[in-house]
Amino acid sequence: MKKFPVFILALLVAFSTTSGTANASTCPLSFYQIVIEPMISGALACYTVAFQNQCVLPKGETVHLILPQGAEIYFGYGRSISLDGRPDRFMGQDNDLEIQLTSDLPIGRHYLKICNVKNPADPGPHVIILATSTERAISFEFSFNQSSVSPPVVMVNPDYVNACAEYTIRFRSASASGKGCGCHRETTISITFPSDVEIGKIDFGGVYVNGAAIPSSYMRTYSSTIDIVVTFPINAGDLIEIKITTKAGIKNPSKPGWYTLKLYTSADQVVVTSEPYYIRPSTVTRATVTLSNPYTCSVSAFQVRFRTGPYGSLLALSTVTLMLPKVFLVPKEIEEGNIAVNASKVSGKTYSTSWQEGPSITIRIPENIGPETDVIIDVLPGAGIVLPEVDSAYSIHVETSSEPYPVPSFEFYVQHSKLTSVSYSVEPLFVTLQSKHSVTFVTGGCGDLEPGMDTISVQFSKDFAMPQSMLCQTITINGVQIKNIPFMAGNTVTISPPERIPGGSEVTINFPIECGIKNPGKPGTMHKVTVWTSRERAQVISNPVMFATTKLSNVFCELDKRLVGKNTGARVSFTLGKAGAIKNGTAVKIGFEDGFDFTGQVFIRNFVFDGAACRKATWAKPVLMLVCPKDYNPGDLVTINFDVEAGLKTPPKPGKYKIWVSTETEPDQIESEGVLVVEVPTVSIQTTPKNPDGKAEWFVTRPKLSIVAQSSCEEPPTILLDIDGERVKYSGEFSLEDGRHFLTCYCVDVFGNKSEIQSVLVNVDTKPPQFDPPSGKIYTRSASIRESLAIADDNAVELYPEDTTGVLFSKGLTSVWWVEYVSSGQNCVRAKAVAEDEAGNRAVWDREVCFDWTPPKLELPEKLETDRPEYSITGKVSDISPVMVTVNGVVLEAKEDGSFSCAGIAKNGPQNIQFVAKDAAGNKTITNVLVIGNLKRSIVISIGSKEAFVNGKIVTLPVAPYLEKGTTMVPLRLIGEGLSASVDFNQENKSIKIVLGQKQIELVLGNSTALVNGQPVMLPAPPDTKKGTTFVPLRFVVESLGAQLAVSGKKITISYIITPDAGNPLFFSSPRLPLFLCSVC
Repeated sequence: MKKFPVFILALLVAFSTTSGTANASTCPLSFYQIVIEPMISGALACYTVAFQNQCVLPKGETVHLILPQGAEIYFGYGRSISLDGRPDRFMGQDNDLEIQLTSDLPIGRHYLKICNVKNPADPGPHVIILATSTERAISFEFSFNQSSVSPPVVMVNPDYVNACAEYTIRFRSASASGKGCGCHRETTISITFPSDVEIGKIDFGGVYVNGAAIPSSYMRTYSSTIDIVVTFPINAGDLIEIKITTKAGIKNPSKPGWYTLKLYTSADQVVVTSEPYYIRPSTVTRATVTLSNPYTCSVSAFQVRFRTGPYGSLLALSTVTLMLPKVFLVPKEIEEGNIAVNASKVSGKTYSTSWQEGPSITIRIPENIGPETDVIIDVLPGAGIVLPEVDSAYSIHVETSSEPYPVPSFEFYVQHSKLTSVSYSVEPLFVTLQSKHSVTFVTGGCGDLEPGMDTISVQFSKDFAMPQSMLCQTITINGVQIKNIPFMAGNTVTISPPERIPGGSEVTINFPIECGIKNPGKPGTMHKVTVWTSRERAQVISNPVMFATTKLSNVFCELDKRLVGKNTGARVSFTLGKAGAIKNGTAVKIGFEDGFDFTGQVFIRNFVFDGAACRKATWAKPVLMLVCPKDYNPGDLVTINFDVEAGLKTPPKPGKYKIWVSTETEPDQIESEGVLVVEVPTVSIQTTPKNPDGKAEWFVTRPKLSIVAQSSCEEPPTILLDIDGERVKYSGEFSLEDGRHFLTCYCVDVFGNKSEIQSVLVNVDTKPPQFDPPSGKIYTRSASIRESLAIADDNAVELYPEDTTGVLFSKGLTSVWWVEYVSSGQNCVRAKAVAEDEAGNRAVWDREVCFDWTPPKLELPEKLETDRPEYSITGKVSDISPVMVTVNGVVLEAKEDGSFSCAGIAKNGPQNIQFVAKDAAGNKTITNVLVIGNLKRSIVISIGSKEAFVNGKIVTLPVAPYLEKGTTMVPLRLIGEGLSASVDFNQENKSIKIVLGQKQIELVLGNSTALVNGQPVMLPAPPDTKKGTTFVPLRFVVESLGAQLAVSGKKITISYIITPDAGNPLFFSSPRLPLFLCSVC
């Protein structure tokens, strides 16, 4: 960053000018030194003026210091002016400072310091004048500097050509060490971009200065320049960051290269050129190259992966060029199908050319590829590109037709040619056995093998037992027997191929079982082979193989007795594995789980191998070692019998216990399944509640009983239960009936072990004593009564009467008591007693006897008249005891207040209805109600007369009856209403329906056919209408309805009595009584 030094004017006295020569009347002045900090035009600065006076300046003298033209001195509050620290008076205006001395100023050098002076904007030249009333001194001319910011640093993102980019510009304002120097409230920053960068109008949010967004009104753009007005303070030395976002729309130049921009501010006006920044061309990214077979001399497939640049879009049939190193061998033509771009095959042949550093392949892409898009080019082995013979790091260059700038790939490494795909197999994979071995590998591209000249070496693991020599006829390479005797050095076998083997070929070497290679003796470890050739000496290791021992199987143990802590005989059997033959004298080990033991010394006679006593027996807890007395072949079943005298004792705790067996030839310890050792089962009888809850060991709550059997076996034991001498199958919780019961039970486990027998006596009495008669309330008309009280219970019962006035208890025979009640008027007396049986069940007898000899009061009407067949009678009864009301023998029920009602069917004329009220004590009241039924109906009419008598009342008809061809026609409504029949006229179809009781007539106006109870009948004359009145044939209607008809001249009388036989569904025929429909209302 550029720095501005403090500008010092060293003005010696000899170089200052005065107005005259010193004499007795003058006092010469001269400048010694002037320091202005900073010496920058327009900046706030501090002036230090050193001057000399050659005589004393007296008190009251006025001294003027006139600063450069255009400078401004701050005279306000907080001003900073000092003359040798003296208390003089300072005043003035603009650039003129007036000093009034408050004491004599002695001869000598003095320092006048003024701060907060704004330097003139004009750089100069300027002078400073110091004057008194008699003298004047003028300094030499001097000029102010114009300051500059530090060279800006520019960052562009994205930084490629033609991109709409974000620019970040950082710089520092001019620095200075003085207080408050370089401060500005409003600063303009001007930035000029390269000439081919066009800048348009920038909106708010397009430019930020130190994080603050600049309003559009504070920016001005023209051509390639942008002016930015900043309103916050910028101090000297401040770091300024201007961020011009992509919203400003500034586009990078169209050509790649190094660029600079120019910048200055209104405070630092020197134009400064930025540090150069680079605008790169639009190129592809650096490619990564992956080889499928990265070895020298190999024909390898490879994949080139890169990404197009921002302006690198490619249309179909555009080109991608891969520029390879000159040591790569590339055919002139590559057949179709061997190159793909983004998984799409390139059609047609692809041709190679050359560039300055080697061959190149130009590929026409089959499909469009956009900008900034991943591109994957796959070149298959069929393309015939051969890797170089020298192992080293290489790179290729990639360019496209739209981004023709070659970009080197990341380095990829071609390794020295070596064997690959080494695989190793052995059969059989069991330890110590002779076996056949097969080794397969692929030679590298530079790995051609010539017979008799080149060799292949196979190094076996040191754990293999190798023969001292091998016959050449037994080993084959790719199915062909070798011709030379193998060379053996330790566990390494070196052989020469019988035929030429080109590089890149698969080679298989077979070592048959006749070679005598013996598998390692230790199982469970990994073994590999190492392979190399005389052409490719890098040793390559195969896949590992692991050898196992053969194992015993089907280990089984059976105990004669399975109870804990008992001596028992046993049988142990197992099957030998494929390589598990044991000979006479071979040790067999049997391990027992903790808890088993042998009591005393073990003897060989107690352990028998399939009929032969063992040769030696040793017990070292927990392992029993037996020496086999005979030979067994692989796969044989071995059975060892222990007799009870062997002393094998079962564990003291129940559970499943395992054993294991191993032999010298099959040392893996193979476990048996768990052998169950059990305890003697137990059984218990449990009741709920647990203890009798009554007296004398009786249960008064019916108990629930369950039998709990426990066994060490997985299967539950069988429970055998006996109740009162009868064998019962136990199937879960059960209950007992009242009585004394004796229960016994025991259980047996699956091995026949039997528990101890458990027995229990259970007494059950859940019923309290029963009384006859029961508790309750009775009524009597007698002054005293006596009744017996019987108590029923299965056990002995005690009765405890309660003393009550008017009640006397006396004991009768067995469980019978006599109770006598004596009245003291119409009152009630109460007898109480408590009965308790032997089990503690209690019952309370509560009996109340009420004495009542007053008959009940019955309120009823004397007479009831009705002209309808139905009637209802209401009444009320009252008494001190419950009352039953009957009517003609039918029982009625009364409400709580004693009211009741009775509905019945009347008959024409009078009838007596008898009500009887009888209370609980037997007192009775009888009352009769006379019901008079007016049920007769009569109609009297005359032909041609409108006057008619209906049930004794005169009625005027709208139209008089008339004769129609000898048939009397009468008004329909007169007949219907007079006989209390139902008449319905359907206006729509002109039909008429007449119903009286169970008779129904259907007529139609103008129709001579009628229906009587559904049967058709011919009418003497059809129904008709006159003056709005419907007329029907008189005799047909009256007789069809069951009424009587009497004719006397023109007078006609129609009569009808409503009787139970009239067919009304409410009627009930009875020779003596009407039907009573009685209920409590």
